[in-house]
Amino acid sequence: MEKRYKLPLDTVIRITGDSFGDSFIILLEDYLLANMCTCTSENVFHWTIKVICGVPKIDYTKFNEFSPTPDFDAKIKQMNNIEFVILFEKAASLCFWNTKQKIVKYYCNTDINNKSMVQDIYSIVRWIMVYCVKDKEWAILHGVALEFKGKGILILGEKGSGKTTLGSALLEKGAKYISSDRAIVWQDDNRLYHVMGWIGTYRLTKRSINLVLNFSKKMKIKDLLNTVDVFQDKYRFPPYALIKALGWEKKGKAIIDGVIVLNRDNKTNDNLYEISQNEFVAAVRCSIVNTNFPWGDGELVLNKEFFSFALQADTLSTACIISKLEEILDYDIK
Repeated sequence: MEKRYKLPLDTVIRITGDSFGDSFIILLEDYLLANMCTCTSENVFHWTIKVICGVPKIDYTKFNEFSPTPDFDAKIKQMNNIEFVILFEKAASLCFWNTKQKIVKYYCNTDINNKSMVQDIYSIVRWIMVYCVKDKEWAILHGVALEFKGKGILILGEKGSGKTTLGSALLEKGAKYISSDRAIVWQDDNRLYHVMGWIGTYRLTKRSINLVLNFSKKMKIKDLLNTVDVFQDKYRFPPYALIKALGWEKKGKAIIDGVIVLNRDNKTNDNLYEISQNEFVAAVRCSIVNTNFPWGDGELVLNKEFFSFALQADTLSTACIISKLEEILDYDIK
């Protein structure tokens, strides 16, 4: 079997092998199609993932030489400038990378289940995205990205500050989904900043679900709630499955018109206010995650003057932030 998917950065990934069937593809696409689309062209592909059933004989005692990765349940060993190996510990599967040939050989056990294989494959897709980002000298930020009222918006803030809750509430108000946890950002030759999505799970706490969704919407994800993993009190949804169930719209990428920084540590201001350039740069730098990856520098300095607005919210509720944001965008549209 063979499937091809196109990333928002116009990179086509080909997945080949005899070890997976239709049920695997359906589950995989519940993750990938939130940020990618299927590609029907037979002659176009930039990366190949070969799925091979059966793990090769390797000296597992050398795995203590592997380094933990910053964002995945995996370990990595750099062999040379173009080759490295990743060990997925949960499924005891391996993948061998050749970045020059742009081939990833993924070896899995014969008894691996679809869910474990899907988690490994979409992790490989994310690593390909990281490599492409590094190659283009772009950055990956810990943040939520969406388009609301025709404006691209990036939401930044520390873990637990409410980024996904605010983003989900905006999606319920008609925003278009781009990314829920990581956002890929770059600047073009006209000094405009762009954002596109990242392959990963859509993470919501029970409190956020109750805050954002009405009873009818919660019934639509009832079956999903019974099947997804829960980690650190957060449901980890396949993003495309969640988007379909809730009837949200999605978009591959957008120009960033504005940035909202959530700073729950600051209790002195109960308004949505213009952030200073120094605070803005600090928030962006704290949000960059690809400095921790094997390849990346990840240096990105955003100047808030390039955006229509750069705002900070401290103690405001999600509903108040949305109300004030709508006032700003409606005024801008007029």
